[in-house]
Amino acid sequence: TLLFNGAQIVLDLPGVTRRASDAHAVVLDVDTRLVRVEQVITAALAHGGVEDITIEDPPMEEVIHDIYASAVTTQ
Repeated sequence: TLLFNGAQIVLDLPGVTRRASDAHAVVLDVDTRLVRVEQVITAALAHGGVEDITIEDPPMEEVIHDIYASAVTTQ
C-alpha cells in the first residue's frame, strides 16, 4: 500500500497489479517471482510524493486458496 500526497502513482512493472486505489492511496499486488519488492519501492519513490509504504504478506486464506487452485489445475 502506497500513500502519497501528489498525483496518482502509476507503476508499469511486470508482476505488479493494482488492487485498489483512491485519491491518495494505491494498493498493489506484487508477484515476487517476477519483480523484487525493492524494485517496486524504488520505482514508487522515483515518482515523488510518497508519504508512507506498507508491505504485507497475503492473507493465509488467499495462500491456501492458491495452493489448492494450483493443485487442481496440475491434475
